[in-house]
Amino acid sequence: MKSIDRRRTLKRDLIWIFVLVSVVFSAAYLGLDVSTLFNSQGLDNASKLASDLLKPQIDSQYLGTIFWLSIESILIGVLGTVIGVSAGILLAVGAARLPDIHDAPGKSSSIVQSIEFLFRQLLHLVLAIFRTIPDMVWAVLLVLIIGLGPGAAVIAIAIVTCGITGKLFSELAETTDPELLASSRTLGMKSYALWWHCVLPQVKRQWMAYSLFRLECNIRNSTILGIVGAGGLGSEILLSIKYFNYAKLSTVLIAVLAIIILLELASAWLRQRPVKYVLSLSIAIAMLAVLMLDIPWREIFSANIQGNNFSLSVKEGLILKALSLSFETILMAWCATIVAALFALLISPMVARTLNSGNYLKDTYNHTGLSYRLRRLIQGSLRMFFQLVRAMPEITFALIFVIWVGAGPLAGILAIGIHTFGVLGRLYSDVYEEVEPESAATLQSAGLKQYSVWLFAVMPQIFPRLMAFTLYRFEVNIRTTAVVGFVGAGGIGDEIHTAFSYFLLGDLLVLLSVLFLVVVIIDSIGRRIRLSILNRSYAHPIHPTNNQQGSQKELLTTTLTRRETCQS
Repeated sequence: MKSIDRRRTLKRDLIWIFVLVSVVFSAAYLGLDVSTLFNSQGLDNASKLASDLLKPQIDSQYLGTIFWLSIESILIGVLGTVIGVSAGILLAVGAARLPDIHDAPGKSSSIVQSIEFLFRQLLHLVLAIFRTIPDMVWAVLLVLIIGLGPGAAVIAIAIVTCGITGKLFSELAETTDPELLASSRTLGMKSYALWWHCVLPQVKRQWMAYSLFRLECNIRNSTILGIVGAGGLGSEILLSIKYFNYAKLSTVLIAVLAIIILLELASAWLRQRPVKYVLSLSIAIAMLAVLMLDIPWREIFSANIQGNNFSLSVKEGLILKALSLSFETILMAWCATIVAALFALLISPMVARTLNSGNYLKDTYNHTGLSYRLRRLIQGSLRMFFQLVRAMPEITFALIFVIWVGAGPLAGILAIGIHTFGVLGRLYSDVYEEVEPESAATLQSAGLKQYSVWLFAVMPQIFPRLMAFTLYRFEVNIRTTAVVGFVGAGGIGDEIHTAFSYFLLGDLLVLLSVLFLVVVIIDSIGRRIRLSILNRSYAHPIHPTNNQQGSQKELLTTTLTRRETCQS
């Protein structure tokens, strides 16, 4: 037994050593110089930026412009979500393999089953392509194809939403009650009837909840897609940065934050409404968007491609350069994720109610006094901070840090790191709340301090889940790091933006192909590692009852699903 414990301890220490060495290597390879934040030029840039951001431009004419651009961003997000979810449902129906029974009435022949299998695999590949490439990159391609304006943003959001919801909805459909499906098939019910009467009633609330979650993400993303000429508030952000008008930038950022706050309130209200009500409201707003947004539908459906100045030639050595830039992007995402995770690991216990108040022994804890109020103040302040930093898009932070420290990987790492700190800080604190209290209460009753309770009773229970969430966030950050390069924050995104700016379609396709392959490989490796970590965790649980083990798995799956590809 002692030898097993020693091997586990050695393995854990080696993992920590690897993580720390990898971060140091990443920083050295990328040439990071953190002192740039605090040298005279950096501090001057930060001081001027902060001074202007604290004095937003609020004249009536500019506020009117921002108001209508905000409406445009909201309409872009809603229309893109409605189109994407609708297409995702159609592809999910084709990609899902519902539970089957042997010798069911009307069962297809083996040849037909083989064709259906190949068709499902093709749909899964299409969905993978749709969701793997970030919406900013899709917007770049679509601006080149159909021209400037909100049409590129709507279609880009719809493509990514289709890929994400198609995959998720098909997986949810595959987990429906097999006994109900089996009995319905035995009665000879056709496939369309199975979906309508058996599958849809079981999954419609989950589909609606995730669609609302995607709506929040998409409207937030629509506020920055204008950076590449796809309409909305992003176009004003780009102009403010280009002409160094940070007072206008402050007004735009306040508008973005206000939209996000209103979205969360509206989403929480809509989740309590019937599915028919939410569906009708979404369709009504989407129809309004079709009427109000300046989208060249005729050109889109007639495939009238804009821009005859495309260059299909490819620079010599571009593939090797793309691989090198992809490696740089991975190191940036890794460095930002690990540093953010370490800070979140230390700070998030102060946000968790049980750890902040020390109330595992509820009957003995006094919920009054200055100490209790101070703890509650710290908890509320940190929770609000987490909410703010995860609400702002990473590319917005990247713009700010490019102004502060200049273009390069450091600006991208700082932007990704701050946003990830907010996401993981909130996520870690939520996981802390799910801890089984018995062992923590036992140690607390023995007189151990809160730090010891956290270290010896809480962390052993939830550390595997924290690792799994961190790895998942790293995968998301690779895509996001590619996007922040569009504003000069390092990585392959900078080269993609250059190819876009000079209409180098051949270079653009090569860069996107390399990025797609890298993301798919990293996602596949990360998924295997996460499943391995979680399987080992659930194979030796602290509280090994089947009900608790199942509920933990369900909770983890739900939380991972709700954060699918969203930079929040």
